[in-house]
Amino acid sequence: MKRLFTSFLLIFLALFLVPMLVLFRISPNRDGTYLVEDTQTNQILSLTPLEYIKGVVAAEIPLSYHEEAVKAQAVAAHSYALYRIQQCLNDPEYIPGTPYLSTDPASCQAYLDEAGRRELWGDAFDAYEQKLDQAVSAVIDQVLLYEDKPALAMFHAVSSGKTENAADIFGTSAAYLVSTTSEGDSLSPDYSQTKTVSADEMKTAILQIDSSITLPEDPAAWLKDPVRSDAGSVLTITAGDKTIKGTDLRTQLSLASANFTVSYASDTFTIETKGYGHGVGMSQYGADFFARQGQTYEEILAHYYPGTTLSAIPNS
Repeated sequence: MKRLFTSFLLIFLALFLVPMLVLFRISPNRDGTYLVEDTQTNQILSLTPLEYIKGVVAAEIPLSYHEEAVKAQAVAAHSYALYRIQQCLNDPEYIPGTPYLSTDPASCQAYLDEAGRRELWGDAFDAYEQKLDQAVSAVIDQVLLYEDKPALAMFHAVSSGKTENAADIFGTSAAYLVSTTSEGDSLSPDYSQTKTVSADEMKTAILQIDSSITLPEDPAAWLKDPVRSDAGSVLTITAGDKTIKGTDLRTQLSLASANFTVSYASDTFTIETKGYGHGVGMSQYGADFFARQGQTYEEILAHYYPGTTLSAIPNS
């Protein structure tokens, strides 16, 4: 009987406790640090969770924003990092000792060390550094979970007034990365932008997406019939005789967002955009707006990541 009980105990530990320990292990390294590839210097940084999240928050959100918005950003950034770390730990091809995070904002999260923060903030460094340290320290042991796993807590600068469904923008869905209202974003100075490009520049951009596209002689007929998401981003648009993705055209033209309208006159295309960034997850400007209306970081996170749970990270 004792042997049978021991067997059941071992099975329980293997199936439940061990995975939870792996899930909540803040750092896979014995010295309690995150390994981060500095893509500018090609060095591997060994950073404590506090050091890393402070650097990410400083790089990703203005420190002039309300402290509750900064806290929300810290939790989102940490959740995102833990999600990425968990991916590495679950990958059988991951090589221990290699970095699982990077400072490349295109593929991970941006990062600013103390020297970078001093350069960015100048005379405001002392005040902003104190605010940064207080905000991040207050939430460094908290994480957003979905089904007991770290949430992929994506974020962007400004929405169009509604955030985007992840499935519409990235082709993969997450139950907590769905469209939701983002009041106040229209007040942002970056909410609406206008860009003009010549017909030659537009032709080059289109053909870089698909060189087999045939465009009609009249440039006014090059782009038509946009298909939009509920939040307004162009999912697809007809370019000549083919259909292309709105996100691809956004990339080629370096547009602020994929929520755009296009008009043509006098050999010039005029593109007007709403929002800034991919539009998925938390709007940073929206978070600041909510915070200034009296909402806490917990309420902000619950709004932008519905269905997630804000939890303490157990010591491991």
